[in-house]
Amino acid sequence: MKRLLCCGGVLACILCVPSAFAWPGCEEDWFDTEVAGSAVTIFHNDAAYNCCPDDFEYTVEVQGTEILVLEREILTDPCACLCCYDLSVVIEDLAPGEYTLLFTWHDSESGEWEMWSDTIVIPDVGQGGAAHVTGWTNSGCLDPNPVDDPEVESSPWGQVKAKYR
Repeated sequence: MKRLLCCGGVLACILCVPSAFAWPGCEEDWFDTEVAGSAVTIFHNDAAYNCCPDDFEYTVEVQGTEILVLEREILTDPCACLCCYDLSVVIEDLAPGEYTLLFTWHDSESGEWEMWSDTIVIPDVGQGGAAHVTGWTNSGCLDPNPVDDPEVESSPWGQVKAKYR
């Protein structure tokens, strides 16, 4: 019986520790769009994804007056951590008109698929109207709690140690 109680205490301790040292998370995801001619750039900032993605992938589909954009992280060997990212995607050659932009992503913090929408107007600049993704950017992992570098100690040995930390 003592072992069971001891294990229960250890388990309770283990269950309590992760919450005490939990990852603080990104700020709330926020979005913005920029229209330039027949191109639209969608900015997805403070996105929480795995720390070790191979890349991010975007698909776009135009259905009438709706533009459906899906953002996915590509993971071959995921890490046991999350990072905040600032991402953007450029979609070019959109036909002129007013659209409802529907942007979908999998929120790693909640584990749910989320959707954000915006209304955009694409001017007529003589484009063909075959919308496609032409590029994307990835900020790399942003540290939500940056830690200052340790002070360099004044002795030569301290400077060597600090250099190789």
